[in-house]
Amino acid sequence: MTREEFENSVWADMVAAYRRSPALASACLEMQDSHGADVPLLLVLCLADRAGFSPVPEDLAQLAGVAADWHAHVVRPLREVRRWQKPNVMTEAETAHREKVKAVELEAERMEVLRLAATLARFDRADPAGRSARTYLQGLGASAEAAAGVVALVQAG
Repeated sequence: MTREEFENSVWADMVAAYRRSPALASACLEMQDSHGADVPLLLVLCLADRAGFSPVPEDLAQLAGVAADWHAHVVRPLREVRRWQKPNVMTEAETAHREKVKAVELEAERMEVLRLAATLARFDRADPAGRSARTYLQGLGASAEAAAGVVALVQAG
């Protein structure tokens, strides 16, 4: 697989990983809620590691910066609205609005993934250890075992 092929297939590969492993969604949410993980970044890293495009530490820092900006200004505000609405909706119209916010949040995450994949495609080196996802999660305080478990769920298949 080339970097361009990776860039073009990364979203579909993520969707396929979620379909293959029902446990993946809860594992990702656990990493997000317990450790502050950016799930789109995590999934891109898992797939990059599997494809042989694991970023070297300097490039991983650049990817994390790209993710942090988009996540802070686009994804997180949408998530906060959606999460606030969940226990507070009072009408069918509000429930429908929450579903629209949820769809926009998912699209914002897809856009983040595409931004990350485009950035990753520009890198001209790869870390042969192929452990960027584990490094990322452990840097957030996740145990080595928990990090390996999430990575295994994504990379299976």
